[in-house]
Amino acid sequence: MLETNRIGHLAPDLREHLLEELGFNWNSSEAFVVVTQESLRDIHMYAFWQGKLTDSAVGALALTPRELSQIEAAMERVKTDLKDWAISHTERSEPRDDVLAQYTLQSGSPDEH
Repeated sequence: MLETNRIGHLAPDLREHLLEELGFNWNSSEAFVVVTQESLRDIHMYAFWQGKLTDSAVGALALTPRELSQIEAAMERVKTDLKDWAISHTERSEPRDDVLAQYTLQSGSPDEH
């Protein structure tokens, strides 16, 4: 079981006991929290709502208010960077025939085309 790195099929109580025997439990460290990949996949669907981390995601990741603030600031920077990139990579074609305007999003930098 340990060789395959797959303990997800174990019954929850057996999995918890195994992890505890290996030293992975809520009390094993004050510096980090061990979260299974399965748990992260489960909260991924509910981690964001309207561009913000949900309370459940904040709780599951044990984020402090300072860490949450840093993550939200980083998310805003990414959103701004993405918007700036999209604007700088959008090409507008002038009206012709029955097309009033056409916008094309270029995949590389405008200098490459």
